[in-house]
Parts: sequence; structure tokens; C-alpha cells
Amino acid sequence: MSPRETKRMLKLNYQFIQTLNLNKNDVEKLAEQFVEWITKVSYDDVYYMLLFLLGANNNAEKINNFLSSSEVYWIKALIANNNVKNDKYIRTKIRELIKTKIGNACKGDIYVDGNFQVIVSDPYGFMQHVCGLPVTGLLKEGKSYSNYWNERGVVQVDAMRSPLTYMSEHVILDLQKDEETEKWYRYCKLGIILNYHGHETFNFAGSDFDMDILATTSNRTMIKGVCQDELPVVYDAPKPKKIVFAEDDLYESDTFSFGSIIGSITNKSSNGYAKLPLIEKEFGKNSQEYKLIKSRLQQCCKAQSAQIDKAKIGQEVKGIPKVWINRNKIKKNKKGEVIDKHARRKILYNNTLLDKYPYFFRYVYKDTNRNYKKYLDEYNVICKQKYKMNFHELESLEKKTLEQKKFISNFYEFCPVLISDSPMNLLCRHIESINFDIAQKIKTDDKLFDFTIYKRHIFEYDQCYNDVKLAVKKFIAEQRNVIIANNTDDNCEDIDENNGIPLETASENLYERLDKVNKNPYIIVNCLVDYFYKEKPKSNKDLLWTTYGKYIYKNIIENTGNTTALFPIPCDDMKKYDLQYLGYNYKLQEVKL
Repeated sequence: MSPRETKRMLKLNYQFIQTLNLNKNDVEKLAEQFVEWITKVSYDDVYYMLLFLLGANNNAEKINNFLSSSEVYWIKALIANNNVKNDKYIRTKIRELIKTKIGNACKGDIYVDGNFQVIVSDPYGFMQHVCGLPVTGLLKEGKSYSNYWNERGVVQVDAMRSPLTYMSEHVILDLQKDEETEKWYRYCKLGIILNYHGHETFNFAGSDFDMDILATTSNRTMIKGVCQDELPVVYDAPKPKKIVFAEDDLYESDTFSFGSIIGSITNKSSNGYAKLPLIEKEFGKNSQEYKLIKSRLQQCCKAQSAQIDKAKIGQEVKGIPKVWINRNKIKKNKKGEVIDKHARRKILYNNTLLDKYPYFFRYVYKDTNRNYKKYLDEYNVICKQKYKMNFHELESLEKKTLEQKKFISNFYEFCPVLISDSPMNLLCRHIESINFDIAQKIKTDDKLFDFTIYKRHIFEYDQCYNDVKLAVKKFIAEQRNVIIANNTDDNCEDIDENNGIPLETASENLYERLDKVNKNPYIIVNCLVDYFYKEKPKSNKDLLWTTYGKYIYKNIIENTGNTTALFPIPCDDMKKYDLQYLGYNYKLQEVKL
């Protein structure tokens, strides 16, 4: 079922970006909206903080549902009382989210104007067929229709469908709007209507009209980067055999569909896109090497489609050939002369191996990041020993000796990741180069926040405070010992006193223990707030909020006497708005606490 309203922001991914033709300037322009968004997250503007935490596409109904059903009480506390923004714990939580967003951006999760909508076949053409008329469709050849984009005056968008493996799966849609479209499509408020004449469904990885969704964006950089001369990749899927189903056939069909290799296929395509700039630089676009890499990317596209259709067609899909990832040994005689009759072919295959992840995969797989950092650290040690500088400083030298050039060349040749100027690698390094200054933003004056707003003042708790404190300290110590016992890292002694505790199960365990100390949870909260905020102000407070966040939130409402709060809701009125976020207008509206 389609949503009532479309979203305004589209989160990209590395498949959408790596398949575009983008240079360094293009990538920086593409990332502008994301960089501005993260930079503007200010601890002074609580409403910007709330939009960052809960998203740009909320309405009053969604926020009321969040307040009534969510268990993320620290965000609910921030909505109920804006002064909670000065709690260092809240700032720390936001800082962690910002760091996560930045890390995700390094693997392609950046935002542009756009959304996902359902693909629709021209309904006018359907009716022509039903009525026995010649089918022409209402949309002209090369035209599409989108009420969402037409309302915004957009005439051209980049359209793409996940999973996206080959360059041809980006399609520029020219949008049509005239008297006829507004007459016949006046109720089609959602959806991307495709024309009757084209082959767009082939471009979109063999899409059809059974609720397949399409991402579209008006971002000019992405539209500019579309490779328009690429032909769509299609294949003739084998037709399944006709049989009368028995129960065993259904069982075999289900089990046959298990074990997808789609991840392996898509990863090899990412390796290929990272390899292309290196191949182009060394051999040129007209070389056998370049054409072979592109051919492999097309084969990845076909294999991915076949893997998705595996259960339907009833045939196994071939995996990645070993020749793509295993280096060929070339026979030589004792003099070192090549005597291998297949040497030329083997050299070609060796030059086009897809055996390394791209640099940005550091943010996709922890092992890849660990291997790269270890490799870089080792090279830095050697570099300092030989040249009295680290590797980055050596690279930055204007004049280098032949030995230094060879040293740098070896770094890239044997590096566990592919460092190239592919669109995603450029984006990753650009995001890494920006100082978002998030550590500085967490600093706050403790005097600005009064933590007693978290307590219920009508309850006396002096008598059981020590019992609660001892129970919490014992619990944290036990949990810490379990973590250390199960941790194979050498740095487990650096674990904070309640960092790393598995909160879902731990909070239940702690609640049961403290319930035995005192049956009144509000008395326990008073004790815990004093302990974590007064006696141990630098401690991690996740355990407190996870276990007793509900009561803290209720205390805030009780202490302030508020039953409603203000929250920024999207507003189309260009004159009557209170703030702007990600280029859109928002007006403060009351929501029920």
C-alpha cells in the first residue's frame, strides 16, 4: 500500500553513486546538502536537534504515535522539556548519532531532494486497450509523469531502482505536464507514470508494475552524471517446467531459494567500479582491459537479476568466476623469459582482477577497515624509519626521489583496498577530510542544567539510597566481569564502568533487583538520578535511561505541568513558517505528551 504522503528527502547508497560519472568537484557538490545538514546540528537549536533525531518527514500524527508508543525516552524527554538539551548525556547521545551519520555518509548514505514512488504503467493506454482502441498512451515517447515533481516545477529527474548494478540503470526522465495529463491524471497524486513507447522497465533491472518502487531525484549533479549512452542489460530467463504441484515440490522450491549469493555479486561490481579509473589512467578507455571490466560489470548486472529470479526460474545461478579474482601464474624459463603460450591472456586477466574491495568499504566491513589501518600503520613505521616522516607527508612532497616514488607505488599496489578516484572513493575521502567539530559541540556548562527535573520531589528516599547504590555498583561490577571474560581484546581493562553492558536483558535484571530494595519505582529513580548525575556525573547513563527512562519522562511531565509540547511540522506556506531544515519550511505545532 502506498503512503498517504511522499517523503521529501532521498537517502542514497553506494550503488546509486558508484554507477555515475562524477569527478572530485561533482562529488563535493553532491555532498553539500549532507555536509550543511550535519554542520548545522546545533545544541542551541532544540528544534533542529529534534528534526535531526526523528527525521524531516514527520507530521503531527506520527509524532503523537512516537510519544505514545516509543521507548526512546531520552528523545521524548527532549520534546517534553527543551532544557533537557543541556544534559551532557543527551548531547553525548546526539554526538554518537552524528558520528554514525558521518560514518554512513562515507559509504554513500547521503541525502538529496527526492523519494521513492511506485512505478505505474500509463493508465490511459490501459483504457485504450480495454476499449478496443489503438494503444498510444497519453504520454509522449520519452516522457514520464509525476504529480509530486510537477507541483514543484521540476521538469527532469534521475530515476533508479534498487538493487542497482550497472550504469544503464540510471535513467533521466523528462516530465510531461499539459492540459490532457492534468485532466486524466488529476487523481494520480503519487507514483511515477512511465510512457507506453519506451524501454525504461528494462533499464530498471527488469522492473514491472506489481508495486516495484523507483527512486527519483532532481539533483542536478546526479542528472549530469548519468551515462546516457549505455544500453540496458537484459537476459532471456529460462521458463520453468509445467508440473502438477505436490507437497514435496513446494518444500523443495522453498529450500532451493535459500542461500543467495547476491552479496558476492554486488560486491564484485563495487570492486569493478573502483578499478575502472585506475584502468582508464593506465591503459585508456579503448583498451581491452577497460572493455573487459565493463563487460564484467554487465555480467554482474545479469547475474544479480538471475539471482533475484532464482526461485521463479528454478535454476542455480553461477557465481563469480575464479579468473576474476585469482591471479594467473605465468610460466618462465630459468633465464626469466616468458614461455607461456597463454601469457597475453593471463596478463590481461591479472591486470583486471576484482580481488580487492574499494577504499570506502572500510565503512562497510570492520575487517576491511582493520586490515587497512594495520597496513597503513606498518607503512608509516617503515616510512618514518627511512624518510623521517609519515606516509601522508611523503606523498605531499613536491619533489620525490625515484626510491620514494617506488615506495609510494608499492603502497598502492599491495594495499588491501583499492584507492582510486571512483565516485564513491572520492566521496568517502571528501567526507573524511571535513572537520565537523562534533567533539567541541558536546561541551556544556553544567550549571545550565538542573537534573532534579528528573526526580519526583514528594518522595523521601534517604533511607534506601545506600542500598540502591550498592545494588547498582554490584550489578555493574558483575556485568563488567562477564564482558571481560568474554572479550578477546587486550584493551578490556579500559571498559567504562557500565559501557558495553547488553542493555536489553541487563535492564530487566537490574529492575528486578532494585524492585526488591523498594517497590516504588519513583523512589528508585530519585536514588538513581542522584547517583548517576550527582555522585557519578561522568558515568555512562544508558543503563539508567534504558531501565527507568519511562519514569524519568513521567517525572518531567509532572514537574512541568505540561500536557502538550511544540514540535516542528512540515509547512508548505512560504510565508508562515518558524524554521527551515534541509531546505524545507517547518511550523511549530502542539503535540500531546
